[in-house]
Amino acid sequence: MGETDDNVAAFTHQAKKHSEHVEEVETVLQPFQPSESPRSLPNRIMVYNLVGMVFNHVDEVGDVSAIEVEFHDSTLYHSFTVSNVCQYEMASLSSEALCLASRLKDEQSSLLHCEHFGSWDSSTEWTIPMPKKEDIECVAQGSGWIAAATSCLNLRLFTTGGVQREVLSLPGPVLTMAGWENQLVVVFQIGVGDSTALHVWVLDVAHCRQVTEPRLLSLSPDSTLKWIGFSGNGKLGVFDSTGILRILTSLYGHQWIPVLDAKQSKKNFYFPVGLTDNPDELRCILCKGQDYPPLHPRPVMMAIPLKVPVCEPETEKGKIEEAYIRNKLMHPERAEEAENVKGLMKMFAIACKSSRLMSALEIAKMFPNEDSISVAIAYCSKSHLSVLQNKISSFLQEKSLAEDTEEEAMDDQAYSQYSVRSTLTTNSQEIDRHATTPK
Repeated sequence: MGETDDNVAAFTHQAKKHSEHVEEVETVLQPFQPSESPRSLPNRIMVYNLVGMVFNHVDEVGDVSAIEVEFHDSTLYHSFTVSNVCQYEMASLSSEALCLASRLKDEQSSLLHCEHFGSWDSSTEWTIPMPKKEDIECVAQGSGWIAAATSCLNLRLFTTGGVQREVLSLPGPVLTMAGWENQLVVVFQIGVGDSTALHVWVLDVAHCRQVTEPRLLSLSPDSTLKWIGFSGNGKLGVFDSTGILRILTSLYGHQWIPVLDAKQSKKNFYFPVGLTDNPDELRCILCKGQDYPPLHPRPVMMAIPLKVPVCEPETEKGKIEEAYIRNKLMHPERAEEAENVKGLMKMFAIACKSSRLMSALEIAKMFPNEDSISVAIAYCSKSHLSVLQNKISSFLQEKSLAEDTEEEAMDDQAYSQYSVRSTLTTNSQEIDRHATTPK
């Protein structure tokens, strides 16, 4: 009998552990807006970005709620306040519109609301209720469009004027979203609990196409996603709870590359606000003891220069290499600009002076054009590095020959396509001639 009781107790214990495990595994990450403070707070930041700030205030009784909107550039728009009788919890702010959304509560539908700053008629605002049992979980906006992701795994797209455009199906529950001009990025979840994987999906809303297919989001080990957004030039960045900022580049078929280690601690947290390209900086708010800023006093932004986490960052060589890598990532269009070539020349000179001629040759092959390679050859001649000079000269000849061959191949392909089109046109004319000739 005692053995049976022991077996029953063991089974009960295992069942309880299994129940706790299932409850833990079935937990889904809660959706959030970039640059917002926790939604559980009565007085909170709804959004804080490079355009302005949206705050929610609740009176001391807790009955009256108001939303306050402030702009960093007061010449753009004046600050204003709107009543929050609809209990809006989400906000997205741009120079074009303020977008608000409320959650599904009892018999009250989830609402999408827009204050359109650029409207040229008297209809400066609109509100659309979601279908029954469909709850808005995230909102974002870009140039001429607004997106709302819902609990039914719908991604609803609207024009800024309130016209419904498309309804897309999401592959998994949304975690967060952000927009910039034509681009919308959606972070969604696949799996639950410890097996949860975050995926990123980038869409071109204006042209109804994918920029990238859904792909895994790279985060630091044992970290969580804290922010996602675009820079002024459209670079997509993500910031995790360890303080690592990564951007999505077209290199190696769209890969995540770290561009900053903010070195967060348990006492100092960085609350991201935005990403800038000129200069390359993360705009953020330093928070003490918690990962979000207080409402009072008003949070003040600071700027952290981007620095790719290279090896030996304190050495001259490391500093030059870091600047070169960062410029290549953030500004690929500047590859042939004087500042970028100057950095490569410094790397080349350091390698030569250190008698690391193999490295010098590798750096020479990174120069963007023949003129800069010729400068490297002249430097070798002046420094009496004849072997290195000959190797770089041979590389330049091979490069020129390869470019000529590629150009000839492109000309041949263009000629072949022209010949095919000419033949088709001639055949078509011949068919038309026979078709119209009386029998």
